[in-house]
Amino acid sequence: MTACYKAKGQTLCDRLNALYREYGYYYDAQASYKLQGIAGKEKIKDIMDTLRKQQADSDFIHEPTEVLDFAKGIADLPTTNMLKYKLADGSWIAIRPSGTEPKLKLYCSLVEKDESAAKAKFAAIRKDFEQIFDL
Repeated sequence: MTACYKAKGQTLCDRLNALYREYGYYYDAQASYKLQGIAGKEKIKDIMDTLRKQQADSDFIHEPTEVLDFAKGIADLPTTNMLKYKLADGSWIAIRPSGTEPKLKLYCSLVEKDESAAKAKFAAIRKDFEQIFDL
């Protein structure tokens, strides 16, 4: 592969960047929020309840193409307390409480034109999420 692209005057990085331009840059990131004690457990429950009530459009996820509530069951997967938002650009955002610690977790798989745009998108989502839910 290296020889093939070298003969075309390209490096493997050139080819990789061409693939990003064609298909988008995929960036996976997550954030965890530790919420201690009974108050923390209640806050996690309140956040998940609020998100379930406003599935179609929340303040930090606008116009998802699909919202999957794993507590209701998805296909033959076991039920769990998680919401997953699919977005028109192929990105998705999932939110769930940890099963082993007093934490709320935010997972993102984002599609953008390049790495800096993807990281900026994650930072904006995370900032909005933290501000809305006072985390």
